[in-house]
Amino acid sequence: MVVSSTGNLTPNLIVRSSITLTCTVASGARSIEWLKNNQVLTKDTDYKEIKVEDSDDLVSKIEFDIEANSAGTYKCRGTQYDDFCATQQQFESDDVVLTIITATPLENPSDATAYGGGSHKFSCKFPNPFVGDPYEIAWSFMGVGESAAMPMIGNGDVYEDGERIIDGTIAKDHTTTSGEISTTLNIANVNIDAAGKYLCTIKWGTIFIKSTAATLTVRTISVPPQITNVAKGGEAKFTCKTTGDAEAAVTFHKTADNSVVGTAALTQQDDNGVLTTTGILTISDAKDSDSFEYYCKATWDANEVKSANIYLAVLAITDITSAAWGVETKATQFVCKSDATLKKNANGDAYLDLNKKEIRASADITWEYFDTETSTWKASSEDNRFSVKNSLIGNDGIRVSPLSLRDLKSDEDGLKVRCNIAYQADAANHFFGATVTSGDMILKISTITSLAASNIGPVTGETITLTCIATGETAPTFKFTSS
Repeated sequence: MVVSSTGNLTPNLIVRSSITLTCTVASGARSIEWLKNNQVLTKDTDYKEIKVEDSDDLVSKIEFDIEANSAGTYKCRGTQYDDFCATQQQFESDDVVLTIITATPLENPSDATAYGGGSHKFSCKFPNPFVGDPYEIAWSFMGVGESAAMPMIGNGDVYEDGERIIDGTIAKDHTTTSGEISTTLNIANVNIDAAGKYLCTIKWGTIFIKSTAATLTVRTISVPPQITNVAKGGEAKFTCKTTGDAEAAVTFHKTADNSVVGTAALTQQDDNGVLTTTGILTISDAKDSDSFEYYCKATWDANEVKSANIYLAVLAITDITSAAWGVETKATQFVCKSDATLKKNANGDAYLDLNKKEIRASADITWEYFDTETSTWKASSEDNRFSVKNSLIGNDGIRVSPLSLRDLKSDEDGLKVRCNIAYQADAANHFFGATVTSGDMILKISTITSLAASNIGPVTGETITLTCIATGETAPTFKFTSS
C-alpha cells in the first residue's frame, strides 16, 4: 500500500514544494524500491529516505522536493522470498500520479501609463495548489533609478523619509474551493513618485510564486508653478515642469475663465527615456491687471493634467502725500506708503513661511526732488534740509516711509518730490523685485496772499474793515496787530 502526504494518489503540486510517499508491505517482504515511470529511483539522489518506527510490516518512507521535471507516475515495489521459497515474489503498489503546477502566475500585471492626480489598478492572478491553506499576498515597488524594491506596507502604501509617496490599496479574492487567487493594487492620486516597477507575490510558508514586473509610466506635472509676488513694473516668471515618456504641450491659463495667458517658452530634457518638458511664462511690466489666479496645464494627446491654482500678487506704492503743506521757515513731511508683505491671494492674505510667519518684501527706500534750475531729478541727499526717516511696517503689512523738509522758503511753493521703492528679489519665496517710483508729491507753502483796508484814509470816528486772505491746508486763525 502506498500513501501520499497530500492525502490522495493524484497530487497536483507546485515547484519548490515537497511530497512524502509511504509504502507499506506486509510482513515477510525483504526489500522495497521506488520507481518513477517504471524506472528504479536511486536513494539520496532521487529521494531522501525518512526513518520510520519499528513495525511488523516493512515500511519505506521517502521525501523529495518538487521540481519542474518531477511530474510522473510513482509507485513502490516490494520483494519477498524466504529459505523455503527461493523464487522472489514482487508486489507493486497503486500508482501515484504526480502533476506539476509551474510557479508562474496565471496573469501578470501589465505595463501601463497613468496621469498625475488620477488612479491606476494593477491585476495579478495565481494558481492555488493549496486550497484551504493560509496564504499571504505581497506587492513590491521599485522606483525609477532605484536598485532595490520596497515593500508596500499596510494596505499598499509606500513611505519615504516618513512621508507617504504612494497611496495604494491591495485587494484579494478567492473561495475555499477555488484553484485560483486574484489580487489587485489600486494606486490613488498618482504622482511622479509612483513611477517605477511593480510586482506581486503569493506565499504559502516558504513556497511562493512571483509575477514579472510591470512598469508604470507616469505623465504628470512634476514641478508645478508657485504662488508668486512681483514688484509693479517688474518681470515675473511662472515655471511648470512635466515628466513622462513623451513631450507635453504646456500652457498657462486664467482660472476665472480658463483662457490661455501668453505663450510659454518650452524646453525638453531626456534623462534615460524620462522626458522633462519645462514651460516658462514670462509676465513683463507687471500691472495690477496681471494680478489674478493662474494654473498650468500639461497635455498629452487627449489626456491632460492641471496644476493647482496659484496667485500672482503685484506689490506697489499704495498711497502718497499728494500735497504737503508748510509755512515759510518751518518744516513739513511727505509720506510714501508701499506693500511690504508678500501675498498669497486676492484677499491680500499674507504668504507664510514654514514657521507660519509673514514674509516681508525687503526694499531700499530713496527720495528725489526736482531741481527747476537744471530740470533734473536729484537725490534728496544733495540738499541737507531733507531728512529721510526710518520706515515702519504696520500690522496691515504696509510700509510707511516719511521724508521731512525743513527751513521752507516762500519761493519753493510747487516743489516736486517722489519716492523710489527698490524691491529686492527673493527667489526662495518666488518674489521678483523691481524699483517702483511714486507719482509727484507737491510742496504747498501756506502764505498770506493779500491784506486790504476798506478805507486807507479814515478820519477819527470812522469805521474801517481790514480783509486778510491766506492759503493753506486748513482754515487759519487770523490775528491782527497794530504798530
